[in-house]
Formats: sequence, C-alpha cells, structure tokens
Amino acid sequence: MFPLFRKSKHGYSIEIEDISIDSIIQKKHKNSVIASQRKETTIGERAFIGLFISFFALIIALLGVCFFYQVINKGNFIARAEKNKYIFNEISTQRGIIYDTNLKKLAENEQIFNLVLEEEVDDNSILEVSKILGLDFNELKQKVEGNEEGKLYIAKDLEIEQVIVLKTRINDLKGFKLEKKNIRNYEDGYAFSHILGYVSKEDGSGKDGIEKEYEDVLKENPGITKYERDALGNVLSEELVKAPESGKSLILNIDKKLQEKSFEVLESVVKSTKAVGGSIIIMNPKTGGVLTLVNYPSYNNNFFSRNFTNEEYQELLSSKSISFFNRGISGEYPIGSTIKPLLATAFLEEGTIDPNTKINCEGGITLNDRSFKSDWTAHGYTDMRKAIAESCDVYFYVLGGGYKNIKGLGIDKIDEYLYKYGLEKETGIDLPSESTGFIPTPEWKEDKKGTIWYPGDTYNISIGQGYLKATPIQVLTAIASIANNGKIMKPQIVKGIVDDNKSIVELFKPEVVDENFISQENLKVVQEGMRQTVLSNSGSAPSLQTLPISLAAKTGTAETGTGNTYHNWIVVYGPYEDPEISMIVLVEHVSSFGGITQSIVREVFNYYYENNIDKETHN
Repeated sequence: MFPLFRKSKHGYSIEIEDISIDSIIQKKHKNSVIASQRKETTIGERAFIGLFISFFALIIALLGVCFFYQVINKGNFIARAEKNKYIFNEISTQRGIIYDTNLKKLAENEQIFNLVLEEEVDDNSILEVSKILGLDFNELKQKVEGNEEGKLYIAKDLEIEQVIVLKTRINDLKGFKLEKKNIRNYEDGYAFSHILGYVSKEDGSGKDGIEKEYEDVLKENPGITKYERDALGNVLSEELVKAPESGKSLILNIDKKLQEKSFEVLESVVKSTKAVGGSIIIMNPKTGGVLTLVNYPSYNNNFFSRNFTNEEYQELLSSKSISFFNRGISGEYPIGSTIKPLLATAFLEEGTIDPNTKINCEGGITLNDRSFKSDWTAHGYTDMRKAIAESCDVYFYVLGGGYKNIKGLGIDKIDEYLYKYGLEKETGIDLPSESTGFIPTPEWKEDKKGTIWYPGDTYNISIGQGYLKATPIQVLTAIASIANNGKIMKPQIVKGIVDDNKSIVELFKPEVVDENFISQENLKVVQEGMRQTVLSNSGSAPSLQTLPISLAAKTGTAETGTGNTYHNWIVVYGPYEDPEISMIVLVEHVSSFGGITQSIVREVFNYYYENNIDKETHN
C-alpha cells in the first residue's frame, strides 16, 4: 500500500504495520519501566527511615543498659567484683578446757571435718563428690541447685577415710571446701552433764551448765585471713585480718573421783528402791566450793556432740531413764525435819525457850479443834539437843505454833528466819536455771487458796511440811552456815581460770552472802544437837558412827501427798570439830521410811577417806 515504507531486514520484509505495533509496545514498555522505577524509589525511602529509627532506639537502649549497670547498679557490681577478688577464710581455734580440782580433764575439744559448698559448682565436681561420699548424683545436684542460703553443708562429721580422699582432691572440686570444726568430748557424760552442760554443734555456744554460765570465758574467737586473687583464681596476696584467740580454761572445785563415786552410789540406790530420782551435793562449808553435784536420772551430754536425727532426739526426751532436770538446784521439795536446826536457832534468838527446858512428848498434841498432830514416836521429856537428835515433832509443833501455856514463834517469825537462811531466793550458785523455792505466808494463802491461815498450817511448816518448798542446794547452804559458825556462803562450782600450762591465773574468792544473824552461843547448842543425832543410840542417824570421821547430821522424811511415798533427806557435815565437808542427800518418792540416805553417806564418805582424796585442794 505504501511501498516507500517497506523495508528489508536480514532478508525479511518489514511492513509498516510492524513498525507501528513495535513502536507502541516500546512506548508502553518504557512507561512501565519508568513507573516501576518510581515505585522502587518510594519503597526504599520508607525502609531507610524505619531502619534509622530502629537503630536510634537500639542505641538509646544500649546507653540505658550501660547507665543502669555502670551508674545505678555500680555499687552492687563493684561489691560482686570485690567478692570474687577476695576470699576470707576462718582460722579455727580452741574452746577453753574444763578441769576438775586436780586438773583432770572433764571437757576437751575434738576435731571434725565438714564438706561445704560456698561458691558456684559444675556437674563434674558434683559427680566426683557423690562418688567419694557414696551419694546419689541426682539427689546431690538437686540439693545444690535448690540451695538459696549461700553456704551449704554437704556432709557433716566426715569419716577419716573420706577426709583423706577429699583433702587430696579438694583443689579439683570447684566450689567445695573442707571445713574444720571443734566439738566437745566430755568425761563420763552421765555423771557430769548437770554440771558441765553441753555445747551446741550448730553454733558452738554453751547450752547448759558451766558451758552456758561461763560462755564468755570459754568461747574461742576464730581468726580471719583475707586472700586476694586474679581473674583466673590465682592467689596474689594473703593478709591476717584478725588473729585467732583461744578460749580461757577453767578449773572447778569438783573432784572427779568423788563425783563419779557419788553418781554410782546414787544410781544404784534409786534403781534398787524404785525411787523416782535423787540428788547428792557435797560442799566445803568454809568456802562454798562445790566438790560434787550429781542427779539421777541424768543424760549423756556427748549426745549433742555427734550427728543425730530428730527421731533420736525425741526418743531421748521421752526416755524415763534420761532427765535434763537438775534436781539439786532446780527441784523444789518439802524438806521435812531438815528444817529443825534452822528453827531451833530462831527459837533461841527470839527467846522462845531455854535450850535446857524440857517439853513432854507423848506422841502428839491435840488442838483446840480436836484434831491431832502426831509424832513418829513418844520421846518423853525432851530438851532442844534431844529434840534435834531424835527429830521430835512435838517439840517443834509447840515452839513453832504454840501450845497451851507456851507461845510459839509464829509464822511471821518463822518465815523471817527461813528467809535469812536463804530460802525463797537463789543461792547464787554458778549454774543456770536455779529455782528459789517457796515460803508460804497467811496473805498468800488467803489470796491464792481463798482460805485463812490455820494453826495447823504453822505446825506443818514447823516440821518442814505443808506449803514450804526448798531446793537441796538451799538446804545444804543453810545447814553449812551452822557448821561454819554463822556464814551463808555462795556455792561455787568454778575455782578459777588457768592458762595453757594449767597454772591458775585467776582464783575466785569465796563470797559471804550473809553472816552474824545467829549468835555463836546459840549456834553451839544446835551443833551439839546435830552431833547427838549421830552419837546417841536414840538419834536418827547412829549408823554414821562407823565412819572414820566425826559427823553432825540431821535427817528428814517428808510426805509427798502421793500415796505411801516419801522424800528421804539427810544433811551432814564433818569433821565435827573443824568442818571441811558438808553433804546433802535426797532420794525422791521412795516407799521406804528411812535409812536409805544414811547408807549413801556411809558409802561415799568411806570412799572419800579410804582413797585419800586430796583434801588440800578443797580448802
């Protein structure tokens, strides 16, 4: 049609229509590319803006984290860094030793080893420890991972074989450490536990007895060493921060051999008589130094130095043959006729009677209300010395509460003198948990019992019965004042402090609590009466005549109010001419009426003299 526009290309003819179509296609393609380029440009700008904002936010976050750790929490991380840099190790030392009066050890220290975890640990170390100790790996790992207290005890009181293996491997056991601790070992725990007490295995402090009373003297002060290390754990320097200080050692007035013998005798008598328990205390009446203090039942204080379960502890508490109760200083009992020497001095001081005046005892007295106060026998005409020796109840009924034409001392004066002798107050013995006993008054009875004070109440108190209660140590201290001519001495378990060479560096002086409230003349009368208790065949303790020592004594039998059982008492001192030893014995809730306590005195005193116990150390 249009020949001029027909072209030939490589042998092919190109029609005009082809040119037009191709042109149109190229035009559309060009427009499409331009549009596409415009679209790609728009998407790239948005991505760039988003990326910029994200990057800026990240920078802000990183700066915030840096600010938190380097500024806000700087102190905490410095402390952690310092903790990792320095290690503080405790330098163990020794608690003070306890010796008897002859410097025989009663309490000493033994070393044990514990395995503890104090730092981060890895599985390999846990696995090795589990193999050495024979523990289950998974259980040990669970225990370690569940620990939130810092220091974790893995095993306590390790066997020596385990300690040897662990010592050779401890540097390879990351986080684990062998801890060396001291525990107490007590000589004859049952015989000495109520005196010595025990030391807690957990915190190392005294929990009873001398261990508690003298905690500040006995306790050790461990030293501290500081080690500086680098990031690899290598030690760079070592510094002694605090030097260790051992506890001071004590020497007691207690005689080891006499203590053990007294416990042996008491245990035998209590078991053979089926009594509930008993106590023996022996004291120097001149100084107050306590040579022996035993109770039965008792407990073994070595129990608390070893590992024990809660079940074992509960079994210990429930055992009838075990008792933590220190009867000698904490038990409060009716004291029976041991009160009579004390009241006799009061009668004389107040002029209630002349010591030679005799009262006829016909076996009891009939009161105005027709009630009858009986004696254990009819003593006939009785003066003061005989009344003490034979323990005549009628004599003390009459002079205590009054009868017919004799005006008695009366309850107010009785209470006054009992208080002077130290009843209803602590003796001050250097042991914890001392009881005060109880002296009843008319006001107390009306307030607590809702009834008035009857004459019969005064008669009961006059022979050591009724509401009156006292401890064995109170009665012994009171009677010892009669032996030493009128001085109430403070009972003392500890004699002094000794150094590492067992030389006494501080001696505790005897302490007089009260004195001169009874005249020497009146004391002499009562002393003679107590001597006749032993010398007279009609006295209440003639069996003591066989001993190689001249004794003065007073027996007592107190009703318990629980069936046909009694508390049997005896208190003695000697030699009569110059007393150096006084002793009290209580056998609690026994069915026998008397004689048991005398057998204890005989056996213990025979041992005391036959074995040549060094009496010089007791002065």
